Amino acid sequence: AVHPWPLARTHDETVGARTVADVDVVEALKRRRASGSKPGKRNDGLKIGLVVEGGGMRGVISAGAIGCLLEEGYYDAFDACYGSPAGGVKLT
Repeated sequence: AVHPWPLARTHDETVGARTVADVDVVEALKRRRASGSKPGKRNDGLKIGLVVEGGGMRGVISAGAIGCLLEEGYYDAFDACYGSPAGGVKLT
């Protein structure tokens, strides 16, 4: 089955002997959770960020998704988190 999540992309060309395109983000997050690794103290060569978009009712959905990630123990699996409300971007 094809996994709906994208593969990792970074500015680095390789991670170890594999190319970055070969790294599955979901599997990397699972390994991080299982090992208990902490941001800033990893040696997997990846930087994985969580980007959350909200705005109106979408904010409720995003909050629910983040709550599930926290309940499943993925709090320290991400290196960075970013959020932006949809209404926060105004094009002129």
